[in-house]
Amino acid sequence: MWEPWFGTIMAANVWMRILPAQKKMIAAINAGQKTDDALSAQAKLRSKQNTFMAVPVVFIMISNHFPGVSYGDQYNWAVLAALILVDGWRRSLFVELSRTDIPVCPWW
Repeated sequence: MWEPWFGTIMAANVWMRILPAQKKMIAAINAGQKTDDALSAQAKLRSKQNTFMAVPVVFIMISNHFPGVSYGDQYNWAVLAALILVDGWRRSLFVELSRTDIPVCPWW
């Protein structure tokens, strides 16, 4: 149920926001003009949104083949919501850790 919506949003972000902004910025650079910062900010926001949606989309696609926990339960919506929240928190943590001198994983 949710997979087509998330996938459509991700594809729309790429085709309607990220790629047109990239083409405009490349054209401006080739013309020797300054790039529009609003275009890069918009593309960055949509790219970040796609990054946060990637793991839930993969989970939804795989869970169609293994419905035991995901779609076979009456709380399937709660499982998906928890996954989205935990994955968002995890990605935010990695972004914050990459901005500091603290290694993300001790063995790296």
